[in-house]
Amino acid sequence: ERMLPRAAVAVVCRCAAGRFALIRRGTPPDKGHWSLPGGKIELGEGTLEAAARELCEETGLCGDDVRFAPEPFTVTDVIIPAPPAYDPRRDVVITELPLQFSYHYVIAQTFASAPADVPLRPGDDASSASWFTWDEINKVRSEGSLDEEVVNVLRRADLLQKRGCLSSSQ
Repeated sequence: ERMLPRAAVAVVCRCAAGRFALIRRGTPPDKGHWSLPGGKIELGEGTLEAAARELCEETGLCGDDVRFAPEPFTVTDVIIPAPPAYDPRRDVVITELPLQFSYHYVIAQTFASAPADVPLRPGDDASSASWFTWDEINKVRSEGSLDEEVVNVLRRADLLQKRGCLSSSQ
């Protein structure tokens, strides 16, 4: 069966105190790592609808507690190759083309804001959820528990918001 890229969303959610919502992934890929709330877009589901659903499922931030920017602010990819296959008959690792992939997501990065005092409740495939300051984000990144691509998305959202180019209004 031919694998095709899968559409997904992620949510940069910032509270009024300036902290960002991150979840610890409970399933692959990157199980155990901190990440942005998000997941697959279901057939017939709009991008912002999927973002709101995933944020609610993974953090408990739902409804009137959250205001979304009217459209995604960037798009990223997650492409994870499958481990090389081993052929025990020939005692070799097979690395010939075509390459196989475990995951390929095209991710619409969305932005939302929430009140400062809303507690996060992990759910769905998130094993935990917390608000992070920039110092805390840099700490988990340096420990290898937060992917550099996620930090880059957070930086981009932070910069766009500070320059007045990104606001949540819905």
